[in-house]
Amino acid sequence: MNFLDEKSSAVHCLGNLALHCPGVIQPYMERIMKTLEDLSAYFHENIRYHVCLTYAQIAMGLLKNNTGKADTDDHFFWKKGLPVQIPLPDQVSQFMDTVMYAHYFDLLQNESNKEVVEKVLECIRDITEEMGPAGVATHLDAIVENLSILLDKESFCQTRVKKGDTEEEQDEDFIDSEDDEEDLDHDEIILGNVTDLIITLSKALGDSFLPYLQKLGPKLVKYLGDEHPRSDKTMVIGCLAETFNQAPQAIEAYFNDYVKVLLQHSTSDNGSLNRNVAYGIGILAEKASTAQVTPHLQTLLQAVKTMYTNTPEEDAKDNCIATIVRFLEVH
Repeated sequence: MNFLDEKSSAVHCLGNLALHCPGVIQPYMERIMKTLEDLSAYFHENIRYHVCLTYAQIAMGLLKNNTGKADTDDHFFWKKGLPVQIPLPDQVSQFMDTVMYAHYFDLLQNESNKEVVEKVLECIRDITEEMGPAGVATHLDAIVENLSILLDKESFCQTRVKKGDTEEEQDEDFIDSEDDEEDLDHDEIILGNVTDLIITLSKALGDSFLPYLQKLGPKLVKYLGDEHPRSDKTMVIGCLAETFNQAPQAIEAYFNDYVKVLLQHSTSDNGSLNRNVAYGIGILAEKASTAQVTPHLQTLLQAVKTMYTNTPEEDAKDNCIATIVRFLEVH
């Protein structure tokens, strides 16, 4: 084990202590925060990666310690939607506002390594899952703005170009990026993390997510174009399906466009794609109005039948069957 491995393991250990022993570690918190601040811009990406994770673990540990759950596996109880109905303790909010999110947004704008950016998205997702709307409410605009930039592939980790950079500085960034050819393989992972976070936000916000979907939706749809691989289309269709499931008021506005998307992608023999398309049709069957569904009923049923016939994977067939059941129950 070299010194980088030791350093990243030490940072990881601090995060686990903060999460699982939040009360015991409180007297050392000032020293821990100073150490993490010193390491937050460390030259090696593994250290920056673990600092991201540790900040999220500190936030969740503080929440446990402030809600009397430090010695239990119980989760913070939250209610879906805005405005926030169950706020976070002051110590948790202060840490997240002044330290954690400030660091995350700085990384989303200035970090060159895609793995670190991926970890930032995962941490925000985990915070949202644990804390609900209170974990993101005051930062939603900034989160969605950064998701939009990532979907547009205009983030620094995707372009290596910063606003205001001279041509010489841009050339230096490009040269640095050539040392890591594997960096290009992370585009699909970033899209996966972005769509996962969108789904998690919709679960926490419910119909309150609709204004943010209006900004993100058109950017997601771009990934359904012919120039994008099937994996991108599968992720986006699944993301939209689950978002509509969690924020059903959005269905009325996007129904016609989404039906076209589902039908266009219902002729494949790919199990993953058919699984998500069938699920999307099922959500429309369950949650769209009868007036919207009825004109498309036969076409949608035929699409489900086609996918069931073309698909060898059992999980995709299961989704097709579940979708038929939803049609029978509602229509």
